[in-house]
Amino acid sequence: MINGKNILLGISGSIAAYKTPYIVRELVNYDCNVKVILTKNATNFVSELTLSVLTKNKVNIEMVNDDKSWNSHVKLAEWADVFLIAPASSKTLSNLATGKCENLLIATFLSYNSFVFIAPAMDAEMNEHVTTNNNIKNLVSQGNFIIDSEFGELASGLSGFGRLSEPKKIIDHVIKTLSSDLPLSGTVSLVTAGPTRESIDSVRYLSNRSTGLMGLTIAKELARNGSEVNLILGPSPYKINYPNVNLIPVESCDEMYIEALKFFSKSDICVFSAAVSDYKISNKFSRKIKKSDFINLELEKNIDIAKELCKNKNEKQLCVGFALEDDNNIKNAQKKMKDKNFNFIVLNSLENKDTCFESFKNKITIIDNHNTFNFDLKSKKSVAKDIVTHIIKTK
Repeated sequence: MINGKNILLGISGSIAAYKTPYIVRELVNYDCNVKVILTKNATNFVSELTLSVLTKNKVNIEMVNDDKSWNSHVKLAEWADVFLIAPASSKTLSNLATGKCENLLIATFLSYNSFVFIAPAMDAEMNEHVTTNNNIKNLVSQGNFIIDSEFGELASGLSGFGRLSEPKKIIDHVIKTLSSDLPLSGTVSLVTAGPTRESIDSVRYLSNRSTGLMGLTIAKELARNGSEVNLILGPSPYKINYPNVNLIPVESCDEMYIEALKFFSKSDICVFSAAVSDYKISNKFSRKIKKSDFINLELEKNIDIAKELCKNKNEKQLCVGFALEDDNNIKNAQKKMKDKNFNFIVLNSLENKDTCFESFKNKITIIDNHNTFNFDLKSKKSVAKDIVTHIIKTK
């Protein structure tokens, strides 16, 4: 599950940091590409040179280096498939939970939106303190994975819980979590996302304002819950590099249909979130149209991808559609759900300002054959969690 993945290892200022070269060695044995963020305090316990030699990569410590060059937390976050923070000291645990951004490690964590594993390490009394427990609960509620500390002899000379889990156990925990302990493990998902572009000439095209962000976040959330995802994405300003998400870029409706047809019959879950152009040009111009040209554009209907595919849906497949409405919202969405053979439909309303297209937020209603569920205005990341939670419950 982690073979060949990009693993970002964050090391904070705990004496348990001396174990991190062994963590790196375990990861390298799985052919992982490893980069390290070392907090300034952590340099007191483990050598920058040692980690650099083992990873064959520069170790990142400060936001700005002595030569005034910058370590981009955004690029580190984009690079990583998995972010493992081990050891996480009491202070680092608190900063992670509260978002107190005082170093490169925390800044990267706040920029990261994939799998985060946190392995706490501290003295027994600190480990058992109610504040520490609340910080851990907060981090778990945000979707992070905690690798519990172990019972054993501590640096203080005391024995108790707070000892960093052994390197092999940490890696085994990551592998097990990513491969089997998730509600959608063993499933295959198909997600269509983004707009399509229908060429008019060599320069111009018909399209819409969709960015694909909603579909991307759904694909990530499905993968996060264990599904192998095939994401068919129209032209989008957003990039995706996420474990278990296979990206298939397309441009037109016809291209999206051809790719979706390849994966549909093999998919347990299908989410049709793409804003597909309803029409295309009957006769595309092979050259750039000049201002002086007098033209009439003749349109023809595109294939309805979701409707066409869901005609052949089997009993075990779960298909989810989207409806964007500005009039008789519920009634129109219910009709679309029935006509296209969806298990449930996600309703977006143009009556809700600052949602849907070109927005980081959305306000949805989920409609199935039995109930209607209204949700508050949320980030699209949170909306994706609501949708995937409904998928899991329906599945």
